Amino acid sequence: MVRAGVLSFPYALSELGRSPGVAILILSWIITVYSLWQMDEKHEMVLGKRFDRYHELSHHASGERLGLYIVVPQQLIWEVGVCIVYMVTSGKSLKKFHDTVCLDCKNIKLTYFIMIFASVHFVLLRLPNFNSISGIYPLSSSCP
Repeated sequence: MVRAGVLSFPYALSELGRSPGVAILILSWIITVYSLWQMDEKHEMVLGKRFDRYHELSHHASGERLGLYIVVPQQLIWEVGVCIVYMVTSGKSLKKFHDTVCLDCKNIKLTYFIMIFASVHFVLLRLPNFNSISGIYPLSSSCP
């Protein structure tokens, strides 16, 4: 599945040019659709039993204990890695925005922007569900 790599598409397309960039974009779309199709096919592989989670599928494929030992470390590594990548990428974006908007301001380290982004996430984490942030939608739609 193409997820975090999507963030680098604008840069990659600008470096590749128009034709190869569009070809790579279409190829990534095909890979995403194919992986979604595979996940859908494996969802109900055994008649009468659904595999809604990765650990259920690994229990069926590798056994009760070994399935957990295979899947849980991979999921933890993936989740921690995704969190780190998004925190650093978002911190870099905030820093770039700050440097673009405020040319005469003092230079602030990237670490502080990552901590600002993390603190906003910590506040949003305390909300019970997505409906609690519905007040942000009108604000974001009014921004140019």
